[in-house]
Amino acid sequence: MTRPRRNRIGALILLAITPALSVTAGPPERVPFRLGDGGAVIVPVFVNGKGPLAFLLDTGASGSAILETQARELALPPVAQTTVVTAVGRHSRLVVRLGRVSLGTAEAADLLASVVPGARLDHAGIAIQGVLGQDFLSRFDYTLDYRGRCIRWASPAAGKQVRLKLRRSEGRFLVELPQGGDRVLSFVPDTGANTLVVFDRPGAWVLPAEGLPGNYELSDSSGRREVETRRILALRIGGWTLRNQIAAAIDRPASAASEGDGLLPLHSFASVTFENREGFLVIRAR
Repeated sequence: MTRPRRNRIGALILLAITPALSVTAGPPERVPFRLGDGGAVIVPVFVNGKGPLAFLLDTGASGSAILETQARELALPPVAQTTVVTAVGRHSRLVVRLGRVSLGTAEAADLLASVVPGARLDHAGIAIQGVLGQDFLSRFDYTLDYRGRCIRWASPAAGKQVRLKLRRSEGRFLVELPQGGDRVLSFVPDTGANTLVVFDRPGAWVLPAEGLPGNYELSDSSGRREVETRRILALRIGGWTLRNQIAAAIDRPASAASEGDGLLPLHSFASVTFENREGFLVIRAR
């Protein structure tokens, strides 16, 4: 049986205390991004005016991260240690102060980042120098235009779309997905995942599914881990229903309910808009 392709999930959770950020955003602008295998969004980031640096834009990560060698080259000062939690495991990492971080006209000051050990960081086969998480992104309203392969600091384009409620949880966002009746699931809208991921907690399996042979291999900066593969028979997203979706099933403890019910990959949509100030996610289908 052929093993399914690797699934990289870059959901970094920064547990250090992040200071208030000074943020600015200029007029609406288009920032091109590189789209990697599995929908990875690679953006040009400047740190203290130096760059562009290839960063993974990861809406599923609460905190930003930077490669160890890049942190040394930029002479970034260490300020603390933190615990980073990913789908693969839990690890202790150094924290550095990035200073001024900019992506196009969007800018934040005094951003902190965990340091990823090693001289190289790959995501979906692309060498990256860091991860831009929600500690930066949540300060802005923006559209990820997958068709045009660009970020727009503007409202979503016209067309058929659904508008879903967003809520904050442990530094990330969860999008609420009503499934009929009084059942509402909460998924992390995640540019860092290349497939649907469901969290399997004791006594809390919430979607109709069937098991599949073979495993998925999750891979991120912390290591690798194999998990079960399942076919999700139906998942409602607003007025649409996804059917027969292949998903990676990750065992999670009952105490981790605040993480939501899984990860919703965003690259399968035409565009996704984060209306962070109003608390909505706007999705346009392909």
